[in-house]
Amino acid sequence: MPLSEDRMRAYREDGFVVREGIVPRRLIDRLNAELDELEERAVRLANGRAEVSWAEYFGSEATNKWAAIGLKDHYRPGFENCRIYKIQEAIEFCPGAREIALCPELVEAVRDLLGERRIGVNHSKVQFKEALTGPPQPFHQDSWYFDCDSDKVLTAVVYLDDAAEANGALQVLAGSHRLGILHHDNGIVNDPRVDTAKATLCPGKAGSAVLFHALCVHGSDRNPSPNRRRALVLHYYPQGLIWGIEGEAHDATFVPIPS
Repeated sequence: MPLSEDRMRAYREDGFVVREGIVPRRLIDRLNAELDELEERAVRLANGRAEVSWAEYFGSEATNKWAAIGLKDHYRPGFENCRIYKIQEAIEFCPGAREIALCPELVEAVRDLLGERRIGVNHSKVQFKEALTGPPQPFHQDSWYFDCDSDKVLTAVVYLDDAAEANGALQVLAGSHRLGILHHDNGIVNDPRVDTAKATLCPGKAGSAVLFHALCVHGSDRNPSPNRRRALVLHYYPQGLIWGIEGEAHDATFVPIPS
């Protein structure tokens, strides 16, 4: 079903929309089962180290140089004691992540918002906010990392667990996509025009998705609650769009979606 004009207008003006239950529960349950197994194996393989590579996990070399499982990050406050905090290039590790990325309901919503039919997905990841200890995600723009100011890049955050204020649901600063790429210090937005205290909380049940312009400033609080909060993060854009200074490298990991 095409997005309503109200949702299309909200995306143009605010830079984001929330779609409740856009991903079928069976797909969420399938990926969560894969993640439970992956997490246990990764923790064993890491044996206290900060990262497990594709080659270590699968016993073969990866074609995607970013593919890895992050368990700790000694350079970011709050991340040094994580059990696991991210799976970078999740669709390379988890068939269930790829299935969600290609889910027709989600893909059609993205096509409507981008105004493009020939799109694809790139740089997927699963972010973990563990119960009680899940660290915050500082406010930032995805486009700053991509070195790309195109209006045709959209981020989808698909909740794999119910997300609320208590366990660190995503927050998005409405209208910030109209400011262009902003100054960041160590990956954290630092611009006098940005007041993150005004960010909109975007709660949702598992299977819901926050769809936002990659220039939107966004972040999340820590998770002191007894409920974990995991999310699959997907970046969509039109086929043929080349990003920033590593355009060719990014294009090499792009997964086109059949029209």
